[in-house]
Amino acid sequence: MQTDLIRLLINHRVVFLVIGGHAVLEYSNYRTTFDLDILLSRSKGNAIKLATAFELNHWQAPNGKKWVDVLTQQGIRLAYPADENKEADLLTPIDGINFGKCYEKSIPVKFEKLELRIPNLSDLIEMKKRSIVSGNDKNAKEKDAKDITELQKLI
Repeated sequence: MQTDLIRLLINHRVVFLVIGGHAVLEYSNYRTTFDLDILLSRSKGNAIKLATAFELNHWQAPNGKKWVDVLTQQGIRLAYPADENKEADLLTPIDGINFGKCYEKSIPVKFEKLELRIPNLSDLIEMKKRSIVSGNDKNAKEKDAKDITELQKLI
């Protein structure tokens, strides 16, 4: 369950933001979403916390690598769980996204009784714009473009 993942991150004090469709829904309810997109801080300390959480839950890093090495890279996208039942994407920031600044300006929200943070409106729009530029999935690009249009109406 998505709440299990969020609870795992919170319990291990992992620094993250919920982005994507769930963040959009906090601002505008014009669409639905099913998976969760989580942006992770790439700091080594955060990577160690997350690596510990994953190792305790017997989730192995891809390609035989160490979790800390994977999670401190730029632009990583991992499916959770790593099978056909994907509930979430775990991402590390891409070029042009300063996670620390986004986190400082983020806002707290409730997700199924759990408190988490989402980017402020302008940072979310910027993330969507960068996703369009860096992404390969045509459907995802179309959703992001629609999200940007809807979110810009709120400014």
